Amino acid sequence: PERLSRNETQHFASLEPLQGLRTGLRCRYWSSSYSGWLPATVLNFNSEDGTFNLDIRQSAALENISPAIDASATEAWPPGTSVSYKSSTANQWLPAVVRSYNSPAAPSDNGTYNLDIRELADCDRIRPRPPSGSRT
Repeated sequence: PERLSRNETQHFASLEPLQGLRTGLRCRYWSSSYSGWLPATVLNFNSEDGTFNLDIRQSAALENISPAIDASATEAWPPGTSVSYKSSTANQWLPAVVRSYNSPAAPSDNGTYNLDIRELADCDRIRPRPPSGSRT
């Protein structure tokens, strides 16, 4: 993914979310070693450093986690999940909340999310926010 500035990285840690990612939720992890997205599953949130433990990576930074692009409706990030959305109009990350998920219409398509601030948001522009009550 594109590199985040110090301010953008601080943005992820400073937001107060409604609902964070839950254990068992499918996602993607950006691996700098593989220079690409890898499928992953959320294990838990680390309140000490504001990261998530995934099945493929411990202490994964929020900016390296994104929704799975091929999720079924039952695997999608649920309504009420607090996320950050990279707005091309505002050219910055904006706090948002998942409203619904649009399953891929064909196997070659990617799923999209309807957020409170944007319909049909591409998964590449979505990142999680820390769970409510975390100390980040």
